[in-house]
Amino acid sequence: MARDYTLITAILGIVIRTLYAYQRRMARRAGHRGAKCASVTFVQRFGGAVNSNVHFHVLAPDAVFVPGETEDDVLRVVPLPVPEDEDILGILDKVVRRVSNLVQKRCGLEDEFGIEPETEVLDGAIDEAMRNVPRVPSSTEDEEPSDEAPEGSPQACRTGKRAMRLEGFSLHANTAVAADNRLGLEKLCRYGMRPPFAHKRLSLTQDGRARLELRRPWPTADGASALIFEPVEFLRPLLLATARSSARRRGWSSSSSSSARLPLARRSPK
Repeated sequence: MARDYTLITAILGIVIRTLYAYQRRMARRAGHRGAKCASVTFVQRFGGAVNSNVHFHVLAPDAVFVPGETEDDVLRVVPLPVPEDEDILGILDKVVRRVSNLVQKRCGLEDEFGIEPETEVLDGAIDEAMRNVPRVPSSTEDEEPSDEAPEGSPQACRTGKRAMRLEGFSLHANTAVAADNRLGLEKLCRYGMRPPFAHKRLSLTQDGRARLELRRPWPTADGASALIFEPVEFLRPLLLATARSSARRRGWSSSSSSSARLPLARRSPK
């Protein structure tokens, strides 16, 4: 994904369509047909250690919008039930299978998709960003095998409430903001739009190397709280941020639309 922005767009489309299909299905169960969905997506290319980690932050209401009986009628907001762990796993499983199929097809059809060749400089920066990932020990204490994994699929892990991991993919959907909490919604948007690192976390050591303070200590015995980089080592991966535009917006979508969080942010209507 870090190499191919068209693949990012295609995978985002899968994520959004899968989410909307789930919301429309919940609406139909409640007797509402023709529901429309909405969301705003932010594409992030970095992890907390300025490592290459493409992921999506999706802000979506726990509701759908139902048209009135005539064209002059306003849309009605219809709240949906809060998703539970089995709903999150169902969405994640569909995304994993569809993305895997997409990647397999693209591996043999790159010419037909018109993928742009990367420059040598950008290619090298991507390789370096993907190779030089500081090792963060995986804490499995809070991960629980899920009993809701679809038959025939690898065992999923529950990493928290409304948070699942499956085949290297993860979906988090436990962040909610009340409809009238505008400040909370603004904070969510700012989080999705944040740059790879905050300037206040970056400094120079006495020998001229870059020192990046971590947002929280790593779960290790020594509790590392900062990373040290050589200047070029630190700057080259940042080419990823300047080479591609990373923020996109998704608006209205119906069941016939072809438009398209890992974590998924929820906004609860009142």
